[in-house]
Amino acid sequence: MVKTVKIIFLFLLLIPLAAQENTFTLVTEIWPPFRISDTPRDCSSCGIDIDVINELEERLNARIDIEFSPWARALEEIKFGRADLIIGFAFSDERAEYASYIMIPYASVEPVFYASTGSGHLIGEYGDLTGKTIGISRESVYFEPFNSDGSLKKVYFKSEKQILDMLALGRIVLAVGTNPNMAYDIARFGYRDQLELTAYKPGTPTKLYLAISRKSPKIDQFDALEQALREMIEDGTMEEILNKYR
Repeated sequence: MVKTVKIIFLFLLLIPLAAQENTFTLVTEIWPPFRISDTPRDCSSCGIDIDVINELEERLNARIDIEFSPWARALEEIKFGRADLIIGFAFSDERAEYASYIMIPYASVEPVFYASTGSGHLIGEYGDLTGKTIGISRESVYFEPFNSDGSLKKVYFKSEKQILDMLALGRIVLAVGTNPNMAYDIARFGYRDQLELTAYKPGTPTKLYLAISRKSPKIDQFDALEQALREMIEDGTMEEILNKYR
């Protein structure tokens, strides 16, 4: 009888351990239409990335808990292994030092510049960016040579909303971002009549990836994550998700 009780007790102890082994923490920020709501368990159309995460949970028989924070803080959480996963992650050599990329892009966005309505035509090529104050989201990457161009007058903000607010107020001359994200925000914040695309379009798509912190205790799950994401793309599930938000 005592032996039976011990076995049951050990089994009960193992249940939470098994649950922990199958639970990931993913950190990100609100970024429509990829992450529309910060209550992803309570809505059916919370964004492209939320749908991707939900599908991965099913395929991996795992739980992925989502924590929302400003993007710069999210990167810190990944860098120091305080979170396991990050999504909607553009590639850079610097980021690859602390995050292991699943090198299968599941989506892409288009780098764009916005200006006050009536002045977009003044920016027709990359050289026209010189001398202009450009609002940029802190810790974001877009395209080269823009990312590494230290000669440009970049003004950093915590969020794309702050960038758009400052552009609408005339505090900056240009805003850099990606579409469909920036167009989505311009519409929902009521700036359609005040802001317009510039004539200059970089034309270089920014590929988006899923990545896991190199310091995550779940790093041994890399292959399983890669396989699940690959299958989602090959069987058409990823395209179905993208079409839902087009």
